[in-house]
Amino acid sequence: MNSSSLAIAATLAFFSASAYAQSCASPIEVSVPATQFTGNTCNSTNQLPYLVNGAVQAPGNQDIYHLRVTDGSGIQLQLTPAVALDGVLFVCRNLCATYSSCVAAVDSGGIGAAEMASLPPGPGDYYVIIGSVVPACGTYNLTVSAPLGIP
Repeated sequence: MNSSSLAIAATLAFFSASAYAQSCASPIEVSVPATQFTGNTCNSTNQLPYLVNGAVQAPGNQDIYHLRVTDGSGIQLQLTPAVALDGVLFVCRNLCATYSSCVAAVDSGGIGAAEMASLPPGPGDYYVIIGSVVPACGTYNLTVSAPLGIP
């Protein structure tokens, strides 16, 4: 591998992370403004069979992320599932539990389509839960982006 290829690989490794099985007690920590994660919910379990105060069934396995922001204005989350996966994206404030209140519950794109959610303005702690409807698990990319100057 030549030196320029090595530098590119090191840069990609720095800005990307892989998601491994985690739980509400030990989620993957997300740093803002820009991070991309590659995950596979097949390495996880279904810890939260219901979300949004128990109103939404979440039958597949889930990966769980945590982010703390001083201002959620302009922060975007994009879930890009594998071609054969119908991914779902939940963003829940302060608590990772079946009965937590979520500011976003997104599953509008269908199989292989990206799902997007925005954080509300102001400071906060958020749990981002990635799951799937069909099949019960699969691979995805999660991108967290923010305008410059938003930590």
